[in-house]
Formats: sequence, C-alpha cells, structure tokens
Amino acid sequence: MTLKDRYTRIVESGFLSTDNSDLRLKKSLMTMLAFPFSMVGFVWGGMFFSKSLIAGILPLFYGFWTLSTIYHAVRTKNFNLFRSSQVFLIILLPFLVQLSLGGFAQSGSVVLLSSISPFAALVFFNVKTSRIWFAAFIAVLSASYFLDEIVIAFYNNNFDTAFIKVMYFMNAFCIGFIIYIVQASFVTNQTELKRIVEHRNIEITDSIKYAKRIQSAILPPDKLIREHLMNSFILYKPKDVVSGDFYWIEPTDNGIFFAAADCTGHGVPGAMVSVICNGALNRSVREFGLSAPGEILNKTRELVIKEFEKSEEEVQDGMDIALCKLKNTTLFYSGANNPLWIIRDSELIETKADKQPIGRYDKNAPFTTHTIELQKGDSIYIFSDGYSDQFGGEKGKKFKSKAFRQLLLSIQDKTMEDQRILIDEAFETWRGNLEQIDDVCVIGVRI
Repeated sequence: MTLKDRYTRIVESGFLSTDNSDLRLKKSLMTMLAFPFSMVGFVWGGMFFSKSLIAGILPLFYGFWTLSTIYHAVRTKNFNLFRSSQVFLIILLPFLVQLSLGGFAQSGSVVLLSSISPFAALVFFNVKTSRIWFAAFIAVLSASYFLDEIVIAFYNNNFDTAFIKVMYFMNAFCIGFIIYIVQASFVTNQTELKRIVEHRNIEITDSIKYAKRIQSAILPPDKLIREHLMNSFILYKPKDVVSGDFYWIEPTDNGIFFAAADCTGHGVPGAMVSVICNGALNRSVREFGLSAPGEILNKTRELVIKEFEKSEEEVQDGMDIALCKLKNTTLFYSGANNPLWIIRDSELIETKADKQPIGRYDKNAPFTTHTIELQKGDSIYIFSDGYSDQFGGEKGKKFKSKAFRQLLLSIQDKTMEDQRILIDEAFETWRGNLEQIDDVCVIGVRI
C-alpha cells in the first residue's frame, strides 16, 4: 500500500455515511492541509528555539495539538473541534510568534499567516463566519502595527539578515501553498462535479427521450386520424419533451370516439399520469364495451382511482377531459371540467362539462352524456386549458377563454389545416418571449 493510499484510507475513515460530496471534500482538505503544517510547526519550533524560547514553544504546541485533533476527528468522525481550533490557532499563533521574535520585520512578517484564518473560515464554515474572522485578522494586523515599536524596544533581537530572509520565504511559501492547494482542490472537485452532472444529464435526457417514444406510441397515428376524422386538425404543443396532455381516438362499430385530455401536471409526472388515464379509457371501451361517453368517463374514473389506490400514499392525480362520440351527424359528449364548443352560422354554442375531474373528488357524481344533432358546416372544438391560460401580450396577462372564442369565430372561413396554423401562430405571437406555462391540446372537427 502506497503512502497516498494510507493517507486516503485514514481520511476516509473519518467520513460519515450521511456526508455529502461537498462535506467529504472539506474534511479531506482540512486533513490534507493540517497534517503537513503540523510537521512545519515542529520544524519552526526547532528553528525558533535558538532565537526565543516562547517562539519555539508556540509552533511545537501547534504541531502536537493539530495531530491530536486530527486523531480525534478521524476516530470520532466529528470534525467540529478540529476545524474550529485550526481557524482560531491560525489567526492567534502567528501574532504571538511575531511578538516573541521582536516585531514585524524581525519575524519575517509571520503575522501575515493569520490571513489564512478568514480564508479557512470561508472554505470550511460559511461566508458569515468568514467575515467575523476577517474582522479578527484586521484587528490582529492593526495590533501588530501599533505594538511593533514597543516589541522592538523590548526584545531588540537583531536577527541576522539570512534568518529573516529564510523566514520571509517560508511564510510567503506557506501562504501561497495553502491558497494554491485549496483552489486546486476546489477546481478539481468542480471539474469532477461538472463531469458527473453532464453524465447524469445525458442519462436523464436519454430517459426522457425514451419516455417520449413510449408516450408517442399511445397517441393515435396520423393515418388513423385522417381515416376517421378527415376534415379535422389537432394542435398538440407539449410544454416539455413529454406531456400531461394527450389526444385519444377510438374507432368502433358504434361511432368514432375522440377526446382531448389534460392530466395533472406536465413533463414526466404528467406523462406518467397520462399513460394510466389513456389505458383506463381504452379498457372502458375495449374491455367493458361501453359506448355512452358519460358511462365511459364513470368507468375511467373508477379504474384510475383503483390504480392510484395501490400506492401507500394518497394520490390526488387525475385528468380533465372532453370526450366525444361522433355517429353519422349525431354527437355524444361528456366532459370532466373541459367543455365542448360548436360553431354554427357564426355563433358559438357551448355545452358545459360536469365540474369534477377524473380522479378523487369530494362529491363524485355520474357524468352526463349530452346528445347534439349536428348540421353540415358545424365546427366542433375540444381542448385543454393550456391555450387560454397562457401568459403573454403587452401586459403579460392570460389569453383567456373569451379571446380564444373570438379567435375561433374569426377563422371559420378557413380550412381546418389553415385553422391549426392560425391558432398556433396566434399562440406564439401572444406568448412572445415568455415561457409556455402548460401543455396545449386543441382538436377541431368540421362536419
């Protein structure tokens, strides 16, 4: 085992399982700096003994104290005594050594080593604590300035120039060495953290992209839409890569079902809920053979609640939805919070939804099935609330339902594909530079 391996093993033995990477770095750095400087303390003590008894004892005391507190920290896995005493001794001992050696010049400016104290407090404590220690350093430096003449007169050591030069060199080297080691350690750590973050970001991005593939697989293909809803459009704008909104189409012998659904949340959480709700819709029609939109929503709610009841925690997620069944020229509609709009002869006719979601609710009631006889040229619209809730415009306000109504009424002379383009352009113009706040899903069908 190499010396480096032994050192690493000793340091890591002082880690707690709950320590994060930042705290482990600080513990390693404290030990890495303190151990060699305890050795320097012994060297300085030997040098100073020939000049001043007190000046020799102080560095020796620092060396012995540092080694004992390192041992205590590693053994008890508690570094509080170690780091607090280090910050205190670093600011006090250089000042005392300066006094015992006879002043600023005689000691080789050893008091400047006290400047490491606020730097250490910044690294090992926090900004607020480092300010206190910086103020203490200024006080120590000021005291050394005002006491310098008195100390020189009292001690009058008159050390030779070679000794003073050695002291200057050692003090400057120690300050520079500590600052360099700390900076290098943090730069290395930041580089490693950046690499880890980038790697995890790639993994997360790949997972989200794969989630998008799964969600795309449950959405109806364009071929199915064109075959059963020939004169229609779907505007689908997820806020993120994956969406809490989804559109659903199910052709049956009893008519063509289509829906615009808005699940709780958006992004990955919303997408997970959408998979559950989509599956519940499919089961309600395919497995249970239901054909009335209201009955389908009742069964879908039952299945969604049952699915979420498997969780040990109470889950309040669910969806709002507008569900339609088109059979010849008769439209059957049922809604959970999301209405149905029909535009006929430049007039917008609204069929309101039941004010309850698909999911847990204080007072669950059966969903209502509405029957509407359509006329040639009628335009049907169902949608999530993401479009009207979008912030934008000059004042950064919501688009709102009223403006959405006016927009749809103003484009009735356009084809359904042109309507999709115009609705999308109006949304982007309104949004401007603001962030899209929610998923958007709008379905339009012309009879």
